[in-house]
Amino acid sequence: MLCYWGEEEGVRAGFGLVKPGRVQRTQSGVSFFSPGGRITQLAAGQRLVGFIRGDGSVSVLRLTPLEAPSEKTIPESLELKEKIRLMSCGETQAVLLADGGKVLLMDQLNFCRLILSGTKVIQVACGNQHCMALTHDGQLFTWGENSSGQLGLGSGKSNSPQPLRSLRGIPLAQISAGGDHSFALSLSGTVFGWGRNNAGQLGLGNAENRSTPACVNHLNLKKTVFISCGEDHTATLSKGGTVFTFGSGRFGQLGHNSFRDELRPRVVAALWGSKVSQITCGRNHTLALVSSSNTVYSFGWQLGNWQQTNQCVPLPVDLLPESNHGQEIEQIAAGGNHSFALCSQQENDSVQPESTQNEGILVLEDRLIDRWISECAPDDFFCILISHQPSLPEERYFLFGCLCGLAFYNNSVVNLPFPLALFKKLVNVQPSLEDLTEFSPVLGQSLQSTLDYSDEDLQSAEMPYTVSVLKKFVEAYVDHAMNGSVERVFEEFRRGFYKVCDRDVVKLFLPEELRGVMLGSEEYDWDILKQNVTYEGLFHPRHPTIISFWEVFDELSARDKKAFLLFLTGFDRVPVLGMNQVKMRVRPLLFYTQDHLPEALTCHSLLELPVYNTKETLKDKLTEALQHKRGFWDD
Repeated sequence: MLCYWGEEEGVRAGFGLVKPGRVQRTQSGVSFFSPGGRITQLAAGQRLVGFIRGDGSVSVLRLTPLEAPSEKTIPESLELKEKIRLMSCGETQAVLLADGGKVLLMDQLNFCRLILSGTKVIQVACGNQHCMALTHDGQLFTWGENSSGQLGLGSGKSNSPQPLRSLRGIPLAQISAGGDHSFALSLSGTVFGWGRNNAGQLGLGNAENRSTPACVNHLNLKKTVFISCGEDHTATLSKGGTVFTFGSGRFGQLGHNSFRDELRPRVVAALWGSKVSQITCGRNHTLALVSSSNTVYSFGWQLGNWQQTNQCVPLPVDLLPESNHGQEIEQIAAGGNHSFALCSQQENDSVQPESTQNEGILVLEDRLIDRWISECAPDDFFCILISHQPSLPEERYFLFGCLCGLAFYNNSVVNLPFPLALFKKLVNVQPSLEDLTEFSPVLGQSLQSTLDYSDEDLQSAEMPYTVSVLKKFVEAYVDHAMNGSVERVFEEFRRGFYKVCDRDVVKLFLPEELRGVMLGSEEYDWDILKQNVTYEGLFHPRHPTIISFWEVFDELSARDKKAFLLFLTGFDRVPVLGMNQVKMRVRPLLFYTQDHLPEALTCHSLLELPVYNTKETLKDKLTEALQHKRGFWDD
């Protein structure tokens, strides 16, 4: 099901995908219809809309200008050899990303030509008159109009893709382009913006244009996972579902209950606690999707609620009549003065427990680690990382280094079977015989026995060696085992780790401290966890639901208690400084039934608990929530 709303002038009913008679409309002004084939993605620009079908084919529709509303066009299918998987639309042009990483640029006549030939691209973004492409090896290319510095290259425009050298070496996770401004998001959550800043849409605290990338310091430590740009405003989504907006508020598109501009990122208070999963910006409006309630919120201009006035606070959009409420919203998109929602039929309308997985949250679960270990040679020195004959592609070591760097950067505790020697090597401390003994006791004890010989022992045994010779032999053996034989694969791991983390900061840690921060501990003190809990709303320590909860918790097995810690925080190990660092919060779950399961916001160690009628119901629902899903794989 495809829903759309907004400006109607120059728009053919159903956007030409179906006959106008098949398009239905709700009382709130939202049109909806079932397209002839499955649509996997849609992209919208100022006057351009693109639809990608399940077979990789693309249809584009150019919307007529307001001054020529009678000329209603029909979509044109692009004749392409490649299967398209992503598309981004600008004012009159679009960028298409095909399978295999090929990039096609579509001009005003819908003619597509290949650009960045021989380069594998993983993301594309299109502003009004400029484009961006992120490659597989981390390079960012920009091209097009540069009137406000939106290319990040300084002055002067470029008709061909140029590398953005100022961001070279920074691993990027996402790119986004607005009217005349651009954004890039690093793997660590750092946000960079450049281009037009007349209304503060760069979030830098001023209204000065930037021709080179500038770090948005006000979003530091906000754990940003997604950015969307409008004409003159920007929205960001944090890992816990919090939305920040900044820039022009002329049409209420910031959602702050005002029409003034914001020069710095500001939380959309009306969406606080809603766990927003998707955001998208149109020209002068913003959409937010809350998947848990299957609700789209909109604010700004052209909202699809029959209202001609601008709306400055988020309001839910009544997408479908009750007869179609089995539809689940998969994607939202906004462009120009239109909004879209792609829906699909739910397979099961029953209440399902939510996974602890959130987009952007790093989860390394035991099953993944075990699989990597099983793929390694049995005589690997550093378990899954270091072997004299590496059994994994070198790229895997680099990527795993990036993952470990992300875990350290985000203070994430992961249970990885790393010996102390690995952390010594990361901070340039030479491993010793004791480190070799840690993961190969037989070999280490054998070498230690060699060192225990005295000169007298060697002379009495008539051995042609001296103690100094044996010592040099052991030192050379340890150096070869811990350094020389594994140099190539460890350097790949180290390169990935420091791709994310600052080398000078990491070197402030002792090896033991570094291991403690990353691996945590298994010293579980559940009494301390209980003592540090804070209660919100109607909950307090003597509330019947809270009393029942702790009684059920005390009855859990040690394994289930660890599963609860994972459910609550995203980690099943204790931080290096102890259980005191886990600040658990408990509040009532809003709009619940007795069939709902407990929910957790791992970023804040927040447990949302329905007020169950009986202790037995609480126990059943809590147990089901803990056992349902872990990480990225279903049980």
